[in-house]
Amino acid sequence: MLEENLSHKIIGIAMRLQNQYGSQHNERIYQKGYEEQLTKEGIAYVGSYAIWVENA
Repeated sequence: MLEENLSHKIIGIAMRLQNQYGSQHNERIYQKGYEEQLTKEGIAYVGSYAIWVENA
């Protein structure tokens, strides 16, 4: 049941952001808004971070 409530909160946040910002913005705008809303809702998350990729 916990996962179901969490899923609903996360999807709700995404839908509110889509309604608020529309679909014409850079991904960073959505990411910042999403992170702000997750924090506001008390939902723990790991933000974006750089990784090293080597060519084989």
